[in-house]
Amino acid sequence: MDVERSFDLPPGFSNWKKSVRPDIVLRNDSGDVVAIYDIKTGDRGVDPWRAKELRAATGAGPDVPIIVMYTAEAVLKSQTI
Repeated sequence: MDVERSFDLPPGFSNWKKSVRPDIVLRNDSGDVVAIYDIKTGDRGVDPWRAKELRAATGAGPDVPIIVMYTAEAVLKSQTI
C-alpha cells in the first residue's frame, strides 16, 4: 500500500503536470495495483481525466476501481472510468 506517495506521469501525458499524488494505492501480494482511493472533503467526484492520470501514473489497468470517499458525508462511492 502506498499512502500519499507521488507518482510520475508518463512522458507526454500532461503538458502542465509532472506527477500525481493519490491518497491511497492498494496493492495485492504481487505488487499489482488493485484499487486507488481518493478522499474528498467536498462533494466533487473524480473526473475522467483525473482517473486516467491516476491509473497512468501508478501503472494500474483500466479495470482498477477508483474508490472515492467523502469525509463530510461519510459516504463511500466506487466508480470505474
